[in-house]
Parts: sequence; C-alpha cells; structure tokens
Amino acid sequence: MIPDGHTPIDRDGVAALHGLTPRQAARRRPWNQPGHPEPLTRGRPTNSRPRLWDSYQVAAYATGHPAPPLPNRHQPGDLLDRIEAAEYLGLTPTAWERDTYRARVPEPDARPYNVPHWHRSTLDRHAADRARPREPAGGRPAGARDATPRRDLAARVAELVEHHRSQHGRVNIAAIARELGIAYSTAHKYAHSHDSASPPRNRQ
Repeated sequence: MIPDGHTPIDRDGVAALHGLTPRQAARRRPWNQPGHPEPLTRGRPTNSRPRLWDSYQVAAYATGHPAPPLPNRHQPGDLLDRIEAAEYLGLTPTAWERDTYRARVPEPDARPYNVPHWHRSTLDRHAADRARPREPAGGRPAGARDATPRRDLAARVAELVEHHRSQHGRVNIAAIARELGIAYSTAHKYAHSHDSASPPRNRQ
C-alpha cells in the first residue's frame, strides 16, 4: 500500500538515494541492510508487480537518520495494488482478476511504475455498488430509475464505449453502467451491439 501523499520508488530509486548505480545496487543490495525500511509491497516481486519503497523512509535511512514511521491509519487517498485491493474487498486474487477481465472493477486511479493502483475511496464506492440489491439477471438496483432516457441509451453507450477505448485502451462496462444509471447487462447488450455494427478498425 502506498500511503496518501507518499512517493513510491523502485530498486533503481533506492539505488539513487544510496548514491549507487543500478548495477552497484544489484551487487550490494542496500535494501537488505539491517534497519533498512521495509518495502511497501508485500509478497514476492514480479515484473508486473515490482517491489516498491517509501521514498521518505529510504532517503532518511540513506543519510543516517531514523526512517519516519508510515501512517498507521487508513486514509481515503491510500493507493492499493490489485492484490491489496482484492484483500480489502474480501475477494480472492482470482476473483479480482475475473472481475477485471469482465470489466467489473473501477479504472485504476494511478499507475506508479506501470502498476495499477486504486484509491481506498474508489474501492469503498465500488464495494457499495456491489452491495446494492439487484434484480435477477443483472437488473437495476431496487427502486432505481434510468438516468438516461431509454431511447437515447444505444447512442450514449456507443459514445462512452469509444471514449473508454480512446482514453484507456479498454472498455469498462461497469463504469458505463454506473454513469448512465442502468444495469450491467443492459450496458453490455448495447456495447456488444455497437461493436457488432462497427467496422473492425474501430475496435480494440
């Protein structure tokens, strides 16, 4: 987790704060020195989820000062990666990946070192959306009314599909459904119809 207002750094950033080149740091491994600040990320690092440290803590340690403690309270602006987000919402990593594939998770709020992260407040809103009672077969929340007139839905969904593709490179059906105040299944139906009618060059 990246605390709100804090700046993460990767191994190259740690090396720079210690006055080392990445190659020197790979040999000396300053992050393994006694008392060195712990990484912000948990678990084994991978190419898609590198180990990150808090820049304030590492800078203090590298100059011989005590590393300032990290905040011990959750803040709405904290950034969580996919593993942390799944745990926060009570999901398994597999369930989170499945929802991501189905475009049922929010768009990331930030991508430090090209790793998607979500604000805790974004996850809280997502959890609230998931908890709303729904009609069978993906209907709208009980008592909900369409925010967009039904006669305009096809055009509005198509517009948002193209906007998502141009801005994010992918289509988030859940986000479109929330924006238009319609059921996920309805948004999916109109998005599929739009793709079926669109020339292949417009699809991603």
